Amino acid sequence: MPQGAKLSECGKDSREQRKYFILTVTNLEARSLSKAVDAGTKILYYLDAVLFNCYYGTKEVIQTNYLLKLFTELNIINNILFNLGFMWTDFVMILIATP
Repeated sequence: MPQGAKLSECGKDSREQRKYFILTVTNLEARSLSKAVDAGTKILYYLDAVLFNCYYGTKEVIQTNYLLKLFTELNIINNILFNLGFMWTDFVMILIATP
């Protein structure tokens, strides 16, 4: 994702949140409750940033011309149909061919 974009920030924040989640679980397994609670509060600290950046970042991608370009410029429907033709040919050849 482009640097400074909402989805880029979403990725950074969720990475930090996962780090503290793993730390919380590790401390719970080691029965170190004070460290687990401390790491758990840091999970909640990143929750708002993750939800905000992921929501608005996804909304940016969906509402821009990205999806329109996918179907007009990249012609994805023709690409899918073209590849399905090759898969059908391979399937028929597997059924017909004898070793």
